[in-house]
Amino acid sequence: MPAITTTVPKEESYNYVVGRTDINTELHDAQAYEFHSYTENQDSRLIEFGSTIYHMLFLRTREAKERACCTGWMDLTPQWNEKLNSIRVEATTDSQRQILAALGDGEWHNKKFITSNSTFKDTEWRTAIKTLMDRKLVECNIYGMMKGRASNRGYKYRLVVND
Repeated sequence: MPAITTTVPKEESYNYVVGRTDINTELHDAQAYEFHSYTENQDSRLIEFGSTIYHMLFLRTREAKERACCTGWMDLTPQWNEKLNSIRVEATTDSQRQILAALGDGEWHNKKFITSNSTFKDTEWRTAIKTLMDRKLVECNIYGMMKGRASNRGYKYRLVVND
C-alpha cells in the first residue's frame, strides 16, 4: 500500500489546485509532501492529471495557493476546473432544469408537486425524470421489484445527496 493518498478530495472541500512533478511520483516509493502556510496545512496527493502524474495540493484559501506558487508549485486550478466542468453531469433540457429547481429543497416530492411548480408539458415528464434518474441527479423512493406493485401516487422524488 502506498504511503501517499491517491484519491481526489470532495469538490466542495477545496478552491485551488496546485501541483509539482519534480517530487518523486513513483507510486511504490512516493511520500506525501507536507505543505504549511499561515491559513492551512495539507499533505500532497499523487494524482494523474492529463497524462502526467503530479503531487497535488487541494487548497481552500487564496493565501495558501499564493504561498504554494511562491515555493515552486504550479497553479493548475484553471485546467482542473475546465476538466471538472467537461465531465460534470448536469440537466440538459429546460424540463430537467425545472424538475431540479422544484426539488431544490432536498425533500421528497410527488409528480403533482413538481409539475405544479413547473411550466413544461406533462408529456415531457417521463423522459425528463428518467434521464435525471439515469444520470443519478434525482432518486425515487420506489425502485426495483417494488415498482411493479406500487401505485403511481406512491412515487416520490428528491435530489441525490452525494456523500
